[in-house]
Amino acid sequence: MELLTATTGQKNAEFNRFLLKIADEITKDELDGMKFLCEDDLPKGRLDSIENPRELLNFLKVRGKIGLDDVSYLVSLLEDIGNIQLANTVMELGEMFFFNSAVGRCQLNPLMMIDLYQAEVSGRHV
Repeated sequence: MELLTATTGQKNAEFNRFLLKIADEITKDELDGMKFLCEDDLPKGRLDSIENPRELLNFLKVRGKIGLDDVSYLVSLLEDIGNIQLANTVMELGEMFFFNSAVGRCQLNPLMMIDLYQAEVSGRHV
């Protein structure tokens, strides 16, 4: 598998695409649960105004709860709401892709990994 060197801008763009794919997998009920779990860590007024998973993930990123080098907060939230499969996918991606950000190299395309996750959840063969 070929190693690619990525700039900080490219890594951030890839991370945002990754978050967008993750957001697409979070249901309304799961979003409500995640917001509830964040109440001790983040301003409740701002959490109340969040209406979709993409907004929540962006808020977590802006507040420094998740980033290229650490997705453990997101993994914990997903585990706590019972979406273990998505939590495992995020954790595996965190270990395999992003996250050798100090070196600036990646081995796997995280969007491909999310596509594989979606196929597994829906029972499709890739």
